[in-house]
Amino acid sequence: MFAPNYEPAAGRPGVLRGGDSGLSWPSSCAREAVGGSFRTPYLWRVPGRTRPKRNGKSVLLVEDDADVREAVEQLLTDEGFLVVAAADGATALQMLSESQHRFCSVILDVLMPGVDGGEFLDRAREQLQTVPVLLFSASPLPDHLRHDPQVKDLIPKPVEVEVLLEKVRAHCT
Repeated sequence: MFAPNYEPAAGRPGVLRGGDSGLSWPSSCAREAVGGSFRTPYLWRVPGRTRPKRNGKSVLLVEDDADVREAVEQLLTDEGFLVVAAADGATALQMLSESQHRFCSVILDVLMPGVDGGEFLDRAREQLQTVPVLLFSASPLPDHLRHDPQVKDLIPKPVEVEVLLEKVRAHCT
């Protein structure tokens, strides 16, 4: 069952909190409520809004939280980006080595099981070369990531949709 009405988060019109997913939802979005908890978010189409044409830009998204990964993937796809998504650093490394895409940016979760964001960055540096990395994090960054020249921006969790879009657009021009 889809939530038919929206509740603004903490007095902030146009932003909703998305459960424990680390994502804030714009008022054009809904969540599927199941037994009082929230599962996979579904972004609703805004009436009268047309889907942008593909902009030819590819983004590599590395995020272990399935809800966040699916929502960000859909959001960026709706904005015209081609999104290649991986659930962990090891999968992302494999996708990066096999992919024919030229990524305009990488959105990378810092804390993941197995190959985390820092290890991914160290192992993928040669393949990424000058591709900007945008880090997802709910906690302070370790020094080695904060001062890494490949890291161009931080997208704090919980993620605000407009902030995410602004940062991706800024690095994918």
